[in-house]
Amino acid sequence: MAQRAATCDPKLPLVQEALSTVHLFKREHKEAIAAAERWLALEPSNAEAYATLAGAKHFAGENEEVIALIEKAMRLNPFYPFYYLHYIGIACLAMRRLDQAATALRRGVSRNPDALWPHVFLASCYGHRAEHEEAARALEQILRLKVDFSAADLDLMLPYKDKSDVAYLLDGLRKAGLT
Repeated sequence: MAQRAATCDPKLPLVQEALSTVHLFKREHKEAIAAAERWLALEPSNAEAYATLAGAKHFAGENEEVIALIEKAMRLNPFYPFYYLHYIGIACLAMRRLDQAATALRRGVSRNPDALWPHVFLASCYGHRAEHEEAARALEQILRLKVDFSAADLDLMLPYKDKSDVAYLLDGLRKAGLT
């Protein structure tokens, strides 16, 4: 449907947003980034366009750019949603900047304690940092939010281009105590 909408009106920002998301979850990272960039070209002051591009770049493994994109989004929307902090946290985790990752992810969790993914990445971060008590608390929150949470599902749910990114996340979760 997004592609059909693009043939009708490719200059509609919502079309580019949808295309970026569809391509990302089809693991077509280059196309996801291109659609997010087209959206940003159409609406250069749209904070969500920056966040969408940051997400696509993270899953494509281009983490160095994520933080600057999210910081720009935060300047455009000072009342930004929790997932802006989440994107900074997951980019820092992927770059092995564990202190920065933990700080951003904790801030994201505090803004939305009922969001699953910040807890998942925070538990992995704590696992890598060997912070066992904090990791156990994060795992409790994961299971509170999704009783049947399974690490085996991560590869299906997270559209990473590089499987080593999922492996690093899983390794942290195992270190945190997830079986």
